Amino acid sequence: MANRVDSLVKIRDGAQMILDGVNEILESMSPYSKPSDVTPDLAGVMWKAATGDKGPDEKSEEDLNNPNYKLLLKALQEHSGKMSAGNYFVWTFSDNKTIGRKKRL
Repeated sequence: MANRVDSLVKIRDGAQMILDGVNEILESMSPYSKPSDVTPDLAGVMWKAATGDKGPDEKSEEDLNNPNYKLLLKALQEHSGKMSAGNYFVWTFSDNKTIGRKKRL
């Protein structure tokens, strides 16, 4: 019985070493970049009044010619589509192009 336990411990330790090696390789290959945490100027984005499921808010349609819109969209992508910016909660809609904002209380 002791030989079986020793063998299983060795197999487990070997498997852990393989897992650690694979994780190191994957991390070195990852395109991940740390979020910039630069909050773009929300005033430079064109906002239209809208009403969502949770009441009144504002939205901005895709405007790739506007550098503030592009910076905001990039920041949202770095924060999984939701973030706070100034006095606003900002998010992307399911199309990942339309941005919504709602004043925080």
